Amino acid sequence: RSQPGYIYLSKPATAQTSSVTLSAWVRPEALVSSSTILMYNGIPGSGGNGFGLYLAPGSTAVQVVVDSSTVTSTCSLTLQQWNFVSLVLGTASDWSIYINSTLCAKLMPGLTVTAGVSRFYVA
Repeated sequence: RSQPGYIYLSKPATAQTSSVTLSAWVRPEALVSSSTILMYNGIPGSGGNGFGLYLAPGSTAVQVVVDSSTVTSTCSLTLQQWNFVSLVLGTASDWSIYINSTLCAKLMPGLTVTAGVSRFYVA
């Protein structure tokens, strides 16, 4: 299925809450004033559940969103260029972001996630 700006599956990509990797090729064309989903496993938004990556508002910085918590990383994407982005959840609830196969951030050690329900979104 599709909606403006992204496609989604009518079920989550995985129900796993540890040892998970989500990856996607993304090409941001321009900065936008609101957060943009790169990929999200679950129901995004206030009070949502699941986890994923967003592009921060007005920036090329990558954000990790876990349930209703958001952390902006120091990782950035390159505009008007394809970027290979991966979000890795380890076995100890540690989150790693890779941009073009290079580790650029480890975030939120110990923050656990609710299993995604309903959908999987990708830009």
